[in-house]
Amino acid sequence: VNGQITSDQADLVKSAYNSEFFAAQLAGMNLDVRPVYNDVETCNQAFADVLGNASIEFAPESAKILAASEVLLDRIAVLAEQCTLPFVVENHTGQLGAEENNLALSQRRAETVLNALVSRGIAKARLTAQGFGGSKPLKNNNTPKARMLNRRTNIVAKQ
Repeated sequence: VNGQITSDQADLVKSAYNSEFFAAQLAGMNLDVRPVYNDVETCNQAFADVLGNASIEFAPESAKILAASEVLLDRIAVLAEQCTLPFVVENHTGQLGAEENNLALSQRRAETVLNALVSRGIAKARLTAQGFGGSKPLKNNNTPKARMLNRRTNIVAKQ
């Protein structure tokens, strides 16, 4: 009516689309409509968008990823499939404690995230882990909030 689609017509279109999509998958066709990113800037912006204010959380003084971070890792893995470039998993700790301990901890954490992505189907050959310890703080480490911001994991696409 007046060029508008009724809800019944919309349901019929959705049903037909879903049937074709399902039939194509059964026939072995890939109709994945997710975007593919093949440049550094777009991949890095997409990773930043996925991470947003979220953070991969670890047990204190450990490389054990907390269960609360599993959904975020799933989202990162989906995006990593869409980004065709290799990338680096970077981990940063705070500056409290001995720098050599922080550097070793951040390397273990980066490797743990890398392995979590591999377990979600991302090719290990596309990944590198890099721990920075407390050498690249975003904020000064004078307050607990600043230290929390400095403890982070970044995913960075490379050429």
